[in-house]
Amino acid sequence: MLKLLKSLTVVSILAFAVSAPNAAKSQEPDYACYMTTSLYQVVDLSNSLCRPPAPVVKSVASVDSLFIAAYKRAAIAKNPNLRDTLLKQPPELNIKYARAVCHGFKVGLSAEQVQTLQAGQINKLQPELNQPVVDLSTIQLLAPQYYCPQFK
Repeated sequence: MLKLLKSLTVVSILAFAVSAPNAAKSQEPDYACYMTTSLYQVVDLSNSLCRPPAPVVKSVASVDSLFIAAYKRAAIAKNPNLRDTLLKQPPELNIKYARAVCHGFKVGLSAEQVQTLQAGQINKLQPELNQPVVDLSTIQLLAPQYYCPQFK
């Protein structure tokens, strides 16, 4: 009798052990990426660790192209009457000023100080450059996004 009781106990334990994983599986979440803590709590990782990586800009030329496109869009939206002038303008000057904004921030200048210095440079260069159209406030707004994200 004791032997029969032991056998029934072993069989019931085995039956429970076999059915327990199925019960657990039926309650697992439908997340693409998750983990279970030591307290059996499910943590959804779909929007953190398992998120696809952000696109990485591969070259400086790409950053410059993206900056110039954003600059022209913003400057034209701000000053529609300058559209033709901005589209014909060589981008090197605007890229130079954007990089100078970041350099100014890196050495500890405020946004106002950077803009004042750049305005002075433009006034000195205007006769030589045939009065370029440079929207310093737009450059100052966009430069951190493309050249120095630590100052966003």
